[in-house]
Order: sequence, then C-alpha cells, then structure tokens
Amino acid sequence: MRRVAALAIALLLVAAPLARAQAPKLTILGDETLKVKAKQGKDTADTHLSVLNPSDVPTQIRVTFQASSSDKVRIDNYTGTADPGATRVKVSFGGLEKLEGDPVSGQVVVTGGAEPVAQAASITPAPQPSLNWSFWLFIGAGIAAIVLILLVLAVAAGRRTVPKLGGPAPGPKWSFDSWATNLTAAGAVFGTAVGAVTLPEVPREIDKDTLVQMNLLFGVMLVVGPFLAQAIRRPFATNDEIEAGLWGYSPVLLLAYSITGAAVMGEVAALALLGWELTEGGGWGWLCVLGAAVTVLLAAYYFVVTTYEQVSTDWKRKAEDAAAAAKKPTRVVVVQGDGLEALTFEALGGSLRQMAPMP
Repeated sequence: MRRVAALAIALLLVAAPLARAQAPKLTILGDETLKVKAKQGKDTADTHLSVLNPSDVPTQIRVTFQASSSDKVRIDNYTGTADPGATRVKVSFGGLEKLEGDPVSGQVVVTGGAEPVAQAASITPAPQPSLNWSFWLFIGAGIAAIVLILLVLAVAAGRRTVPKLGGPAPGPKWSFDSWATNLTAAGAVFGTAVGAVTLPEVPREIDKDTLVQMNLLFGVMLVVGPFLAQAIRRPFATNDEIEAGLWGYSPVLLLAYSITGAAVMGEVAALALLGWELTEGGGWGWLCVLGAAVTVLLAAYYFVVTTYEQVSTDWKRKAEDAAAAAKKPTRVVVVQGDGLEALTFEALGGSLRQMAPMP
C-alpha cells in the first residue's frame, strides 16, 4: 500500500506541471482601456471584453478587478468558459452607487490560462442625486401654477371682484413691455447658462443631460401658455367685441399666465440647482438657493399684481366707453388776428365743422 501511495504522489507531482504546460495561453483582444460609465440610480454597469483561446479545448476562466484605485468597485465573480477562438465575455461591475469624485481605474484580470492576462479599465461614476430633480421640479412647477391661480382668486375675493373674472378678455400681449416677456427674459438666462456652462467631470446632483431636458420641458410650458389663450376663443362673440379684440376668456387668460409664470419659476429653480452644482454646495451653494428663492417670490408677486389687473378688468365696458368717447363731439377754439376773431370748430368722426364765431 505504501508503494501504491508513493507512486500516486509521484504521478501527481509530474502531472501538475504538465497540466499547467498544457493550459492555453489566453489573450485579451484589443489594447484600449475598457471604459465603463455608471448610470444614475444603478449600482451595476456592464461591459464586454473578447478573450482569445488559441487551443482546441474549452478552458474555464475567471474574471476579477484588481489593482483598483477604489475598494468599492467589484466584479461579481464572473466564471465561464472560453471556447476555442474568440469568446465575448460580459463583465458586470458592482458597487457603483457608492462612487464619488474622480473616475476609478484598475485592471480586469482573466485567469484560467497558462498565465493571467489583464486589461486596463476605467469606471466613471454617475450623479447619485438626493432627489429625482427633473421629476420634482416638474411637479413643483405644476403646484406653482395652481398656487398662482389661487392667489389671484384670493385677491379677487378680498376685493369682491370675483364675478368679473368670467367676462370676455383680449388675447395676451407678448410685447417687450409685457409682464410675460419680462419674466421669460429672466428664465432665458437658464437656457443660456446650460449651453455655456462646463460641469465637473462627475457631477453630484445633476448632469448636463438632465439640465437640457428641464430646459426643454419649461420651454414647452412657456409655449403652451399663450397657445391656450390664442386657441380657446369665444365662439359667439359679437362683431363689436371682435373689433375690440375681446375674443378670449378671462379664466383662460388666467390659466395661460399661471402656466407661463410656473415655467419661469421652474427655470429659476433649475438655475439654482446648477449654481449649487458649480459651487459644490456649501456657503456659495446656499447663497444660490437663497437668491433663487427671492427671485421666485418677486416673480410670484409680480404675477399676482399684473395678472389680477388683466383678468379683473371689465374689458367689454372699457371698449364701450372708448367707442362712446370716439363718437362724442369735441369743440376746438381757434383764435385769429391777434385775438380779434375767434372761431369754434366741432370735431366729430375725424372731421371739423365750423360753428358760429365767438363774440
């Protein structure tokens, strides 16, 4: 028995080096660094590498992540088979939600061949914000629109002018001196900043793609407001009302203004978030938030004052008074000859009719 055991041990000692010598020399195709980009809200990210097995026999391999600049990143112990020829291997990196700051570098190591083979890899962290800002800013803009409407109604109730809010109204004036243009000019700063700013390589709260999405979202809201006011018209307006421009409704005008005001407030809030990201929080970040809060409050005050005036005015009576004033004759006194002769003219409908000379 001792001789058999000794013979078995000798065979194992001889077979082990032979087995190692027979293991194929694996190669990772491509010498470029594997670039992996984490995704917001995701703890894992996948990439692929191609392993070349020059032998005719499949080989069991194992992939690990070593020599890493962070101990938070891992490969979920990939094991598989490298068939003869090139095999595409899917590698899943984990622990990415905990990453912050600069990209993580390391080596993807494949074992199972005659010798381990490695390829450099770089993992770029993704923003892991404390909130889903694009969603909550949109919800906040919707709430702001409702609050603005309620504020105008509260002012109307306090002044007992609620019945006037249901009358005919002109379309919104989007001129350079209108309240809408002034507010949208403030919101346009956000779009300019998004196009020109350079964010850190690894943002903390928001990335540029999300900023662009919010800019588009609030830009659409700025268009929706006036579109509603222009599209919803009174179907049975009289000719006099149409000539006076009273083809709209006061409630629709209120809704259009509230959507526009909410869109601008959303852009200001997003601009504050951008300022927080650029200043990396801290005192300067809170200063940006405070400035945005003051701007939103001023915009809300501006909105309530100007919108209440627009939607509570009795536009029909105002148009009738203007038409009556245009038809009312106006007397003009013209003095000739150093005051020796005075004539009276009556202006009516754009023409002058001479009256009796004044004594």
